[in-house]
Order: sequence, then structure tokens, then C-alpha cells
Amino acid sequence: MNKILTLGVKDWITGVGVGQHFEGSGLFTTADGINPFVDPFLNSAGFGLLQPGRDETDISAAVVDQIINTIIPRNLTYFYGLGAIGDFYRITIADNTVQQTTNGDAVVKLINGFIMTNSLGTEKMYYICDTLASANYLEIGTWDFATTFDNDAITAAGNNLEPTAFKPIHYWQDIHWIGNAYKIAKIDNAEALTLAALTLDRSFVVTALEDDGYRLIIGCSSETGGTIKGQTKIYFWDGAGTKPEKVFNVPETDIRGMKKIGDMIYAICGRALYAFNYATAPTKILDFDTNHSPGNPKHLSRIGNALLWGGVDVNMYGSFNARVKNCYATPWSFALRATTVSALNAEINPGTIYVAGANSKLYTISTTTGGNPGGVSKTATTHFIDLKDVYNIQGITVIFGLNLASGDSVDIVLTNRNDDSQTSSALFSTHGAVSRLHFPVSLKADQVKVAITFQNTNPKIKDIILYGEKTIEL
Repeated sequence: MNKILTLGVKDWITGVGVGQHFEGSGLFTTADGINPFVDPFLNSAGFGLLQPGRDETDISAAVVDQIINTIIPRNLTYFYGLGAIGDFYRITIADNTVQQTTNGDAVVKLINGFIMTNSLGTEKMYYICDTLASANYLEIGTWDFATTFDNDAITAAGNNLEPTAFKPIHYWQDIHWIGNAYKIAKIDNAEALTLAALTLDRSFVVTALEDDGYRLIIGCSSETGGTIKGQTKIYFWDGAGTKPEKVFNVPETDIRGMKKIGDMIYAICGRALYAFNYATAPTKILDFDTNHSPGNPKHLSRIGNALLWGGVDVNMYGSFNARVKNCYATPWSFALRATTVSALNAEINPGTIYVAGANSKLYTISTTTGGNPGGVSKTATTHFIDLKDVYNIQGITVIFGLNLASGDSVDIVLTNRNDDSQTSSALFSTHGAVSRLHFPVSLKADQVKVAITFQNTNPKIKDIILYGEKTIEL
């Protein structure tokens, strides 16, 4: 038999490409919950090996009982989650314990917030809330991290925000900027609120904010439901003038978040990811379906040079290691895909992603270990690979990065374009602690699709090699 195809580390890390037949854009057509990017550091024993991404750990205990709408870092000891109907959750980073504080002023709806030390040296939580249960989020309140809540501390005397549930916040030039419907509001460290530091077209709603170091970047849309095609724009503003410096049009229904990585700004839209900066107009770099797009900017975070966002999975675009090319992947399936992400942060604690779910729970996900202890199948399926001739595939060799360990189980299915298939199964219970296995197969193919299903625990695949002989046409 001749070696006819080898797939390995250099292929696994190319991520998810375009469709079932297009080569060169990523090996896989789907790979939800598959993570060959585990532990992307020097001397890593896991990076590059095909394996399932680590399952999440529920840290909610009996404490988290509301959807967390945003995650807010405070210091090296704590971060906070804002519950949708009024609870504040304090998470201790060292052990991930959660403590709940209920707003003692009144039960309110919470949508966003930030922590700031004001000009008097007092640290407070500033939160955007709705005291009327109308989901318009008109007020900005404060909390002293102890007992004192004031739901309209910053918006007292009728100094209300505009009625909209889109209230993105961004810190730039020692000011917290707030999307305020068709306006940009701001709060300085003297707690002075300006409701209309910039006024845009009234038909637009600001949905995302970022900066490039020199200008505030404003994403806004005329339609925010994500289904009707309106106008979507990106503005660059110096923070002082009465008009933006530059505007780009984006051919999407909306912008759901923006994140600066290096010299580029990434914009997540309803069905696409764009990259741009002041000198370069937005260019589409990814299309995706509704399962893989976030609902709001509080889903966005980063690890290394990779953008992360939530959906029913945790998605990434970029590279966890600077010496590896950018790709798109879905390294972690979130909560068995039974719910969606409501907030996400990967920048608080190295090696840990904090993910809040629409099921009113809070989770951690490890980025330094893989594993599938729950025994829920996770499958990576390649596009059809052109073998450049017709072969009778007679054998498959699987080489593991580490010997099979107790509980490991993985199935490998080869499928030709006539939908004929052959399955080979590697199990610790059958084969023991081996580093490689060879299976006889019989499959005629000029193109072959490979599906690798991790059934249990954490087998790690380094290479898959197909053997066979040329034969007559199919």
C-alpha cells in the first residue's frame, strides 16, 4: 500500500473553512467544541493536537439565579456580574466563589455598567438601569460595594438617558462614553454627565463603541432587530468636535460589537465579521449563521491575537499564538449548546474564560486543558479532500499525541462523494495505552471526507494517514 494522504498538526490548526468542497480556507466544515489550540505556550504538550475543548464548569452554585447581562472586572481579587433583574454578583477570582448582593434601593433591570474611582477618590459601581420595568434603561445609578444604592444618582432631576435597550459603554481618554440612542453620552471622573456629547442622525441607534487610540469609533444602525435590512455605519470621532471625522457604510443589518486587536478593529455584525481601521474601509472576512454570531457587544473578548465571541459556542478568529496563522474556529461548545451566551470575558484570569448563559448560570472554561468528561460527542468534519486520482483506500493509521488513557474513545469515519463510508474506532478499553493504531478499510474514492468524533474523555490525535492503491474510475 502507498501513503495517499496525511493530515496532522499543520492541518488541524487551519480551523473551519468555507463549505464542504472549498479547499485552502480551513480544513474543517464543522468543528464545534474541537480545540487544537489548547495551551498555546512554549513547550506545550497539547497545542496543535486535535482534541475536544474543555467542558465548562458551572460556578453558579445556588447563588446565580438571573441572566448576567455584563461582566465587569474590578481588580486582581474580584469581578462583578450584573443580573438582568437587579442582583449584583461578586466573583472571587482565586477560587471562583460567587456572592450575591441585591439592590436595596429597589428591584431594577440592569443592562450595563462600569467601575470608576471618582475625583474624590471613591470607588463605585456605576450601572445603567430601568426603574420602571419598561426596558428603556433611562437611569444611571451608583453602588458603594457595601449597602448604599442610588438608582438615579447620575441621572437625577429628570436628566434621563434616551429610551433604548442598547447602551454600550467604552472607556477612553479618562471618560466613560455611553451609546445613548442616536447620541453619545459621557461621564467624567467628577461624575458629570453629558447626555449629548455628540448627536448623530435620529434614525440611528448606537450599538457598539471602541477606540483606536486616537478616536472614538461608533457603530450604529437604523434597524436593530437584526432581521430587517437598514443602514449600518461606523463613525470616527475625536471626542471633542460637533461632527465625526470619517464615516464608513457597512452592508449589514447591524453591528453587535467591536474590538481592537493590533492595528485592526474587528466588527461583529449579524451574519459577518469585518476588519477595518481609520485608513482601511471595513472588509468582510467571515460569514456565519445565527448560531455563531453574538447578540450584543458584551460577548466580545480576546486571547492573544484572537477575537472571542459567544453564541451557542465560544467562537474565535485570529491566533492564540502569534507564530500561527489566523483562522476561524469554535473551540468550545458552550453548555452542551442547550443555551446561548449572554456575557463573556477571557481577559480577567489567564487560562480561564468566564461565560454567563441565557439559562441564568455562570461558568468557567479552561483554555489550557482539553477534555470531554461528560461523554457528549463532539465531531470535527473535514471538507471533501481531493486525492488527485482514484484510490482504493485500504488502511488508516491514527497516531496519538499522547498514549490513549482510561476512558478515551474516538471514531473516525471516511466518506466518499457517493456517500459510502467506513468507520474505525479507537478505544482504550479495547486497545489499551497505545500511541498509534492501524485499521484495515475498503473504500474507493477520488475525494474523501474525514469525520473525527470524540466520544469520551480526551484522546489527542497528532496524525491521520490513509493508505491505498490507485484503481479505475468510480
